[in-house]
Amino acid sequence: MSKKSIGFLIFAIIFLILAIGVFIYSKVSNNDENQNIVNNTTSQAEENKPEGFVFYDENGNEFSISNYEGTPIALIFWSSDTDYSFEVVEMIEKVYNDYKSDVTFLVINTEEKSEAITDTIANIGYSFQIYYDTDNLASEYYDYSKLPTLIFLEADGTKSNQIEGEITEDSLLANLDIIAGNY
Repeated sequence: MSKKSIGFLIFAIIFLILAIGVFIYSKVSNNDENQNIVNNTTSQAEENKPEGFVFYDENGNEFSISNYEGTPIALIFWSSDTDYSFEVVEMIEKVYNDYKSDVTFLVINTEEKSEAITDTIANIGYSFQIYYDTDNLASEYYDYSKLPTLIFLEADGTKSNQIEGEITEDSLLANLDIIAGNY
């Protein structure tokens, strides 16, 4: 064999070894990246599950949407520092008895819970339970920017409709009828 042929053979072997090394490295690092993508996707999906949104009653007991699986839900996010929010909660009070057997009403105050707020709400004496979003996570989870916000969830957890701000009693009743199956 000539020196030129031996040099070419050595070059070809080195090139082949490098090519195999690059191939193996790309497979190993790609698996790590895919695993990270799977882990990130899984953790984001778990964070965005309704069970991840926690709210509290006046005694500090913790609840989540998963506590009400299998039932249609009317989520009402409001603030007791706005008159219009109180008007919407009063509208809920008017229709509550007609729908309470078919729809779970989760009326959630988004303010920082204080004794003054709980006393005011207790003195009004609503027919339904008032909950509190003391961690202020509802607006992030449900992506709303106005109060009050009403979100209507079907029994399987899918969102039927979301209304931010002004709502009429007719619109409220129509949305309740849809999720309750009364259409």
